[in-house]
Amino acid sequence: MVTAFLTEEARDPRIGLVTVTNVAITRDLTRASVSYVVHGDADQRDRTQEGLEAAAVAVRRRIGSELQLRVVPEVVFTPAM
Repeated sequence: MVTAFLTEEARDPRIGLVTVTNVAITRDLTRASVSYVVHGDADQRDRTQEGLEAAAVAVRRRIGSELQLRVVPEVVFTPAM
């Protein structure tokens, strides 16, 4: 769902070519940590991080609209190491 959002709906020009590598959700479903890799230089990685942070609320909104969950997790993007 996160990848679909980034490829289909995200319109932020700061978000470059991103590969989502993992999504970890806490047991209580309050937080989803999305690990990703940016294909580009350090400047592109920084811009993409800013764009993903700005898009996190929209990703959460999409999750809430598509899944019937009692609690919609906070979405946090973290670069994969």
